[in-house]
Amino acid sequence: MLTELMIDLYRGLNDREPGPEIVASIRGFQEDNGLLNDHNVPEWLTSVFKDALAKRGIKNVLFQQIGSDISTFLDEVSTVIPGWKHHDEGEWVEIVLEQIGVKILLSREARTLDGKGCSSYSVELLNK
Repeated sequence: MLTELMIDLYRGLNDREPGPEIVASIRGFQEDNGLLNDHNVPEWLTSVFKDALAKRGIKNVLFQQIGSDISTFLDEVSTVIPGWKHHDEGEWVEIVLEQIGVKILLSREARTLDGKGCSSYSVELLNK
């Protein structure tokens, strides 16, 4: 599922199919970070990209945490998908996908209603 979402994202950002070397790189990054098998991929991670591809504006979806494996994967995959602007500031990550009119914000410092620490994501629609 994650591979397919990254390929869909590539298509949306670049108006073409990724070459086999790009797909191999994406799958390699997934494997290196334990994300090749779908059962290892957190639901929030697939949801954020489904929401972005569908251009659904979503605010503050809470989830347990952004693991270092996922942070590394997002940073690495941004290097092989043209049009993916990636900025990691430690406590938050911003992914700008201008060609499809979307910005993703991931926060590592969100709070639940009862004050417990967690992470969150938002998908913002950009004015085109």
